[in-house]
Order: sequence, then structure tokens, then C-alpha cells
Amino acid sequence: FEAESLDGPRSPVARRGTPAVLNFWAPGCEGCDRELPQLARLSSRYGAEAQFAGVSMDPDRKKVRETLSRYGIAYPQFLASDDILRNFFGSEGQAPLPATFVFDGEGRLRRAFLREVGEAEVSALLESFRDEGVFSVDLAVRGRETLQRQDYAQALTFLEDAARMRPRDSLVRHEIGLAYLGLNRLGDAERAFERAVEIDPDYAQALFNLGAVRHRQGRAAEALPPFEEALRVRGEDHDTLVGYAGAAADAGRPAAALEACERAIKARPRSVAAWLTRAKVLVRLDRKAEAIESLGRALEFEPRNAEAAMLRAQLAGGR
Repeated sequence: FEAESLDGPRSPVARRGTPAVLNFWAPGCEGCDRELPQLARLSSRYGAEAQFAGVSMDPDRKKVRETLSRYGIAYPQFLASDDILRNFFGSEGQAPLPATFVFDGEGRLRRAFLREVGEAEVSALLESFRDEGVFSVDLAVRGRETLQRQDYAQALTFLEDAARMRPRDSLVRHEIGLAYLGLNRLGDAERAFERAVEIDPDYAQALFNLGAVRHRQGRAAEALPPFEEALRVRGEDHDTLVGYAGAAADAGRPAAALEACERAIKARPRSVAAWLTRAKVLVRLDRKAEAIESLGRALEFEPRNAEAAMLRAQLAGGR
């Protein structure tokens, strides 16, 4: 988080990847006077292995600097604010002094000492972090964050490591599929979605994406069962109905496709995708006048939709 540093501007208090010890204190607090020299020694001992920071409850910068100088404290210092106090101590913002929060390298709060703490306690906690190894949840979070940045190859590295540690995590398997989709490795994406559905047969988004990736591979008929299962779970979901309609049309089932379009329009009457898909199905059924009307509705809701405009012009010119 950010806070006002002792020297003025707002600055970050902690960086990801390194354990952090955050101490709330105030000049003149007896427990703080006993605790601060111990924290100073710990900061020197751990160096770059751990981050130490202090938050003074007293805004008097002169008093704060005098105390820091007395105990030889060199780690960063900040001034408390209402926002920080609410985040750490609740809506009342009443902080017992001293108070020390210890976070591991992934930013998880591991201990909150709402009392005076000794050098041995904090040291033992920091030492314990060294032997914990990597948490599968951390790998999954990193993979998810990297996936959102569209760095698909890096996301895949994190997510596959997480899947090895948690082989029956359907969410991780689904996100592996999304990473493969981003890399245009459709076969690998399909297998990842299949695995997610195998683990959780009611995972609607994985079912939807399984249908979509099969459709993209030109296997429209095989796309229909997962779309149908997604509808079983989701009910009259607009996106799933549109996906199903497109696959049904390409699978040679225009009547089923048209019905799905009507249901999608009922679920979301202003859906450009549903009206456009409906028009394409009507063209297959050689019902051009109705298709032109459907395209008109699509353009009514999105006048600059190039695909709808081009298809309507083609149909109108071919009358």
C-alpha cells in the first residue's frame, strides 16, 4: 500500500516477493522503546531478505526522527493516516501500541502481534518462510495475472506448475485452456477444457469454451453437446445460445440454430450478435427478406457494425 513517508511524498511500503514486517509505534510508548532496538537489529541481520517498515502514530516528525536516531533505525518510516488505520485495525481505527504485522513473500498476512513483540518471535517466523517452498495458489494467481496481461506463454508456465501440484483443480485447467487459446494452440486448448469438464461436469464456462474451440476447429457437430451441457447448467444464457446457434447452423441444423437465436434474442433483445447470427441462419434457409430485416435490427442497435452492413448490402443487391 502507499503512505506518506517521513520525508514527505507518498511512497510504497512493501514490494512483492520479499517478506515484510510492518511495525506501528509512537515516540514515548514504553513497549515501543523496548521493541524498536530489537527490530533495528533484525533489519540489519536480514538485510535484503526481509523488508522492515515503521508507521508512526505521532505526526510530530521531529519526535519521530529523534527516536529513530536514538535506536539507530534505518528502515523506512511512514506516518499513519485514517485510511491505513481502518485497513489494519477496523472501522474504529484504534491501534494498540505497539503492533506488528508480518507478511510472507506473497503478501499474505501470517501473524498480527497486537502487543509488544520480541526479536526471537519475529526471527523464528521469518526463518519459517524459507522452508515453505512454493504454494500452488501463488502459482495459480501469478498465472491468472499474467493471463490477463496476455502473456500467454508465461501464464502457461505458472498454470501448468500449479496443475502439477493440484491436478484436480478445474479452474486451473480451464485457465490453461485459455492460455493455449491465446497461443492459437487449439488442440491443446480443447484437451485442457475437456480435463476441466472431466473434473467438474457442471463447469459452465469450460463447457462453453470446449464447444467454441471445437467449432473453431471446424467440428461443429462435436461442438453441440458441450454447448447443450452449458445450457443445462446456465439456463437461457445469451452467450451460450449464440454459440450453440452458430455451431448448429454449421452442423447442418438450421432449424435448431434459428430456435437458439430466438431464445438468445428473448434473453437479450438488443443483442447485435443474436440478430446477426439469426440473419445468417435465415440466409441458409433462403429467407432473405427476413434476414434483411434481422440485419436492420442489428444495425439499429449498432449502426457501425461493418459485418451486418456488408451482408445487408449483399442481400439487398441480390434481390
